[in-house]
Amino acid sequence: MIRSISIGHVKSFSAPQSLILSQANGHHGSGYNAIVGANNSGKSTIVTLVRYLLSRDSTVTIGREGRREPEKPLIEVVWEHSNKTISEVRIDPDVVGAIFRKSGNHNGLANQLRFVPSRRPFASEYNTGGIAPSDYEHSELMNRMSNQSYFDSQLATSIAHYFVDPQNKAKFIEKLREVDPLSTEFSTDNLGGRNVMLYRGPSKRPHVLSDTGDGITNLIRIIFALVTSNPGDCLIIDEPELSLHPQLQRNLYRMLMSYSHDRQIVVVTHSPHFVNWKEISANSRLFRVYLNEDGNSIIASPSKESFSAVKAHANVTSRKFYDAVCKELFFADAALLVEGSDDVHYLDNYLEATGQQPLPFMGYGCGGASVIRSWMRLCLDLGIRCAAIFDGDKKSDYEKAMEEFKSEAAMARSFLLFKDDIRDKHKRDEANSETKEILKIGVFNRKGQIHLENVDLLASLLRQIREFLLPQ
Repeated sequence: MIRSISIGHVKSFSAPQSLILSQANGHHGSGYNAIVGANNSGKSTIVTLVRYLLSRDSTVTIGREGRREPEKPLIEVVWEHSNKTISEVRIDPDVVGAIFRKSGNHNGLANQLRFVPSRRPFASEYNTGGIAPSDYEHSELMNRMSNQSYFDSQLATSIAHYFVDPQNKAKFIEKLREVDPLSTEFSTDNLGGRNVMLYRGPSKRPHVLSDTGDGITNLIRIIFALVTSNPGDCLIIDEPELSLHPQLQRNLYRMLMSYSHDRQIVVVTHSPHFVNWKEISANSRLFRVYLNEDGNSIIASPSKESFSAVKAHANVTSRKFYDAVCKELFFADAALLVEGSDDVHYLDNYLEATGQQPLPFMGYGCGGASVIRSWMRLCLDLGIRCAAIFDGDKKSDYEKAMEEFKSEAAMARSFLLFKDDIRDKHKRDEANSETKEILKIGVFNRKGQIHLENVDLLASLLRQIREFLLPQ
């Protein structure tokens, strides 16, 4: 399994950086690694170069547009074997031109790496000869390198060859149904003299696989990579969520988790359904790739301490550790942190009602003023610009945040609300229901209407936050 990936002076990557990956050690989620980030931030560059480096070919080609001359490209993978020996594979930088020699046992590691690319359509027709999965992937890589729009004509053949053993076919169908229970059958057949793959789904009628939606064909490719892998292998899956229904994404994530105790799983994803608080705050790893102000790709990974600080204030019913809305934080370039759900509700509704552009609220709020600083630290670990609003009666928490992050003010800024609370606070009766008696005047009344004297003050606050979080 991969211990580390180092990359530098290639495409959007300037100074050399490294990812230290989590490796399977028998525990749930221990081999799972998620790489997230905006489009064109450099995520796919990392995993594609790893695939090239660990392929059977003896060279890697890096075109002029991908090199950052006069610096020499750095691509290195450190592979740790089950016996704890180390294999280091890298390109030789002492080269003039685009073709770089490899050093290390890249050929010996190629069979232990499975790669599922983001562009993965394939034909239904297969040949009866059959090729082994490792041979298929090598051939697919060579074709893809010479033609980026390559339409895979070999996967069906590889699957058909795998299906020759009835136990293999049964295992494949079992795993496919774990993710999509409506998939009833998947088989090889002959129609009009053509050997084709047939799929039977919710309609219960068989049809040629090429007539099936992209989500199912993508899922088939991922399942095939999983069931033909071995303990100790590394599987890299670029965008597993492609065309998959959210429920199937969640099911596929659970399956990846089930394999990650003895295999290394690396996913590049834009979906919050492939990141889960429970795992990434324990055994799994999360990496965020983003572009800094100079347009260079930066790799960030939160510390376990940052996760622990946030979790320390949570309880088992807190949706921020389970809900996709909160997990969108990991995919954000900017985040507005507020105390609770009331703050999100009233401010977001006000922006919509007044025709203003939305602000990037984090989930349903942080769960209290005392937790906001922990969320700010987590954002900074991920390279996410963040702003925090503290209620006026939480001035001490606001001052602590100002002090803690004063050296990081370019990325984290705190604001103090001009009222003690976002909305009026009413006296409660013995049944804990709100009465008409108002104890504190907030920014809004409880119906969401802003008090007129607060209009200009709120406009000024929101303008400052917007200018900080979303600079032009």
